[in-house]
Amino acid sequence: MPVGHFRFTQISMMHARYISQQTNKKMKNRVYRHLIGILGVVLALVIVSSAETWNGITPLKSTRADVENILGKPNEYGYYQRDEGKVRIFYGAGDLNTDTCWGRASKETVTRISISLGIAFNLKDVKTDRNKLEKTVDSNHPSNAMFSNWEDGIQYDVSLEDGEIYSINYLPNQKDCEELLRSK
Repeated sequence: MPVGHFRFTQISMMHARYISQQTNKKMKNRVYRHLIGILGVVLALVIVSSAETWNGITPLKSTRADVENILGKPNEYGYYQRDEGKVRIFYGAGDLNTDTCWGRASKETVTRISISLGIAFNLKDVKTDRNKLEKTVDSNHPSNAMFSNWEDGIQYDVSLEDGEIYSINYLPNQKDCEELLRSK
């Protein structure tokens, strides 16, 4: 075997090992990032019951400008794709003749943050005061229900078959809503 061929094979094998090591590092980094993202979502869901703010955005307090400053512009369908799932921000209607706070809020004011979860999470795992949750069965889909805490401004959309949360809605809390309705 010529010396040059042996050396070429040796270099090729070293290169292949290097590529393999780099690929393994990339895969490990991807797995770690994914796990960190999942842990962040779980932590957010555990904390979520005690706050009506999501990522610095609060219904009836934050504006469209605040949202764009924090999240940027939504995609062409009006959503923001995040680690926890698809996020949609809703704004007020600016109708002073209505008796709902989301209808009365200005067109630039956030009224709801809706997150369609990308990972499975069960309602029993959410740390919340169950006595504050009002259950409303979806009349169009009786196997689904909304568990709403109007006082704190949080709503969980849940499959009654397995208790899995498929979306979370951050709403105006009762105090802020009443304050807005009194002020106008």
